[in-house]
Amino acid sequence: MIIDAHAHLARNPLDLDRIVESGRIGQAWLLDISFYRNLPQVEWATAEEVLEAARRYPGFFIPFGFLDFTQPPDSVDRLRERGFVGLKVIRTKRPYDDERYFSHYERAEKLSMPILFHAGYVSGAKRDQLAPGISTNSSPMRPSCLPGIAAAFPDLKIIGAHLGIPWGEEMFYAIKFCANVYTDLSGGMNQAKLKWIDQYLHLGIAEKILMGIDATYGREQYHRDILQMVEFWELYFEVALRHSDVYQYKEAIFCGNAERLIQSPST
Repeated sequence: MIIDAHAHLARNPLDLDRIVESGRIGQAWLLDISFYRNLPQVEWATAEEVLEAARRYPGFFIPFGFLDFTQPPDSVDRLRERGFVGLKVIRTKRPYDDERYFSHYERAEKLSMPILFHAGYVSGAKRDQLAPGISTNSSPMRPSCLPGIAAAFPDLKIIGAHLGIPWGEEMFYAIKFCANVYTDLSGGMNQAKLKWIDQYLHLGIAEKILMGIDATYGREQYHRDILQMVEFWELYFEVALRHSDVYQYKEAIFCGNAERLIQSPST
């Protein structure tokens, strides 16, 4: 069983009972990305639909609200009051460590809301597929931005997604030397990810890695993809890593590391 620490929800979600009751996933963190528009693949859930899924399946779906830096810092408080447990940051116009964003991070730290930052290359959505104020650039989202935030806000839990690929070395150093920075394995499977795992996972960072699928809940065909990825990771650890030092951290990577980062809205 895993905690899927990087997940999304389809608009008007269907068939959630089946994936929730599959026994393969213990929890899924739903990231609000409703700023995307007119995408050909899927229409993303609204923020309220993300919250409704969390209310309908308490303890299974954990809602992360979109942190919109065009709104004042107390918008973080409003997200918490609505029921969001963590925050999602992506497609900023300025680098993540721009000090003009620090007031927002300060509120998140105060409220014990972990922030999951997209890190690395971003998909090629066009301007007309994004809400106003959302950037098309990848460079502001490099993992090298995260250590400055971590130093300024040592009690803020920071997750840099996707191993930071193609800037995987930057992500390694961020999680290695910053106590409050983590990364996740989300974003499909490719040679770059396998190379990163082979190169870095044994270097004392296994307790900073979260499992993540980066797929969409709420459609049967996507649920099949999610379960296939869960099966892949289980087989990968059992076959490729069984006799490595990293294997002892399998359960931590699959769920334990993520469990330590989350507080319920009532706490």
